[in-house]
Amino acid sequence: LVGLVQALVFMLLTAVFTLLICTHDEEHAHGEHH
Repeated sequence: LVGLVQALVFMLLTAVFTLLICTHDEEHAHGEHH
């Protein structure tokens, strides 16, 4: 049961982190500071 909970939490954290990175990248793309 603990392993299942850990896997769920890890997936959730990864999903949130990916969302944050995607949002940040999109926000940064508007400036286009290349």
